[in-house]
Amino acid sequence: MKGIILRAAGVAVVALTLLGWWLPQPAHALIAYPSSDPEVIQFNAYRNVLETGDFLVIVYENTPYATAPGVNYSEAYVWRMYDTDGTSELAQASGYNYHSRGYGYNAVNFYFSAAELATLGLALYPTYWEQAYVFRLSGTFGADTFLVPRNYNFTISPSDYSSLTDTAEVKVAIAQRIIDIATDLNNKWGLATDYELTYSSETGTTLSIYGQSFFRGAIYGVQAMAPSIFPLAISNVDVDARTWTTAYAANLEGQYAGTYLEPAFTAGEGFFDVSYNVMGILIILIVCAFIIGVNWWLGGGNLWRGILESASPVIIGARLALLPLGEVGLLIAMVWLYISAKVWKLI
Repeated sequence: MKGIILRAAGVAVVALTLLGWWLPQPAHALIAYPSSDPEVIQFNAYRNVLETGDFLVIVYENTPYATAPGVNYSEAYVWRMYDTDGTSELAQASGYNYHSRGYGYNAVNFYFSAAELATLGLALYPTYWEQAYVFRLSGTFGADTFLVPRNYNFTISPSDYSSLTDTAEVKVAIAQRIIDIATDLNNKWGLATDYELTYSSETGTTLSIYGQSFFRGAIYGVQAMAPSIFPLAISNVDVDARTWTTAYAANLEGQYAGTYLEPAFTAGEGFFDVSYNVMGILIILIVCAFIIGVNWWLGGGNLWRGILESASPVIIGARLALLPLGEVGLLIAMVWLYISAKVWKLI
């Protein structure tokens, strides 16, 4: 009896399996094709972005959908970069799912370091430069994407390549291009003012917090490529201790060597029997005293008149080696102590 029950159960399992095999299965939730053919609004290619010999391509594109599918753009589509033959694949990239799941207007980038270009055999300039590379937008095959994916091909032209080679200038150009894209996306996406990708101030236009969020995801490493449009710039700080020398002071003292003024300076030192320019110090002090005295007399006894004007002869005298830099530093320290005491009402 027990054996009959087991055989019956086995037959039932087989029958249910076959029934499930032959019954119609629900269709996959495939997404629709774009409402019109995707387009590349503009290519922009740059070299020497982060290092000498690297290569960056920014693709500003539009994959139009009247209603965004339920699957993210990065899952439904992939961008591929091919060599000029259109068959040798060089790299892949995905769109950033920031607005409307990534559909519509978006930015994609391809970056190659100098080492990566060497690996691809494109290292020697101008081997890779101003070439007609093929960029292909391909749909993905899957249960939630396309049963028959479509491909859309675009070719970069020589006019899309930047002529700049200096890294600092290249970064400025990239920054301006990103601001242009961000400004256009403000309109294309219909963003409210509080959520725009750009922020304008008295000092210029930078990326807002929303613009920073988008472009950091769309262009990996953009803050290093275009630091000027970020309110916080990342840079290397020189923390090496500075070595102080007397080279500048020595250059000032020796600037009259071999001229007709050298004997005059030597005679002044001999007259006072010293090794430094006492005569020059006295001349500067007399000039300052004269300026302060005349201003005091004209100002009706105002002791502060002439102080500012007397600073100019001190600076000029130091440059002409009439006043040694050590004495200038001492004078500045005394003035600073006096001002600090006045500010804190100590005197």
